[in-house]
Amino acid sequence: MEFAKGNSTLAKMLTDKMPTLANGIPGSVGKPKNMRDVPYSITQDFIAVYRLHPLMPDTFQIRNHLTGATENSYQMQNAVFEKTEKVFQENSMENLYNEFRRQLHLTPITSFEDLTTNTAHVKELRQIYNDDVEKIDLLIGSLAESPLPEGFGFSDTFFRIFLVMARRRLEADRFFTDDYTPEFYTQWGLDYIDRTYLKDILLRHYPTLSSQLQPNVTNVFIPWKSQTKLDKKFPYPDW
Repeated sequence: MEFAKGNSTLAKMLTDKMPTLANGIPGSVGKPKNMRDVPYSITQDFIAVYRLHPLMPDTFQIRNHLTGATENSYQMQNAVFEKTEKVFQENSMENLYNEFRRQLHLTPITSFEDLTTNTAHVKELRQIYNDDVEKIDLLIGSLAESPLPEGFGFSDTFFRIFLVMARRRLEADRFFTDDYTPEFYTQWGLDYIDRTYLKDILLRHYPTLSSQLQPNVTNVFIPWKSQTKLDKKFPYPDW
């Protein structure tokens, strides 16, 4: 996968854990569509972790996940900052980090030191959660994970869900599966896709970035200024 290109440590870790990733996300692009017996949707698991840039509404409701009934409704200004604790006291929030890891077949933590090497965070988390790791919230636990795997911008727990949803999205899209054929794209088009990197796309649309991307940036998913090795594939062929 392109985000691991140029990072041998990350690429090895991914392929060691999931050997089928050596040639990209398997069973997706160019393969038969797979709806997995349900209409495509963004899963609750993905929503639970993908809150790195949330858009907050003016009002929000707390619903029962079994019945769909509205349990409580709040104006945002009455549920933030010092008022947040009251909202949690009034509603059961059983969205817990350790249980989430169990559902993903990951090893649950047994101590706060398992979660992070930051001693200040360990002290604060232990105080907030009354020295009980089973009470750690999913978002808090996932954001607190450290050290991160080399090359990661977010936690390993987050990454597992992102990877599942990336494949699920591709499998459900006919233009990446059943109709990913020369009949729809032409053979020239398929070759163009296979030989194009994100760096090509950025330079094609934003040529002023050339001074930042040339000639050492081999992987645009890694901070550009941290890359010092020459990109031997640059300039890329003009397709």
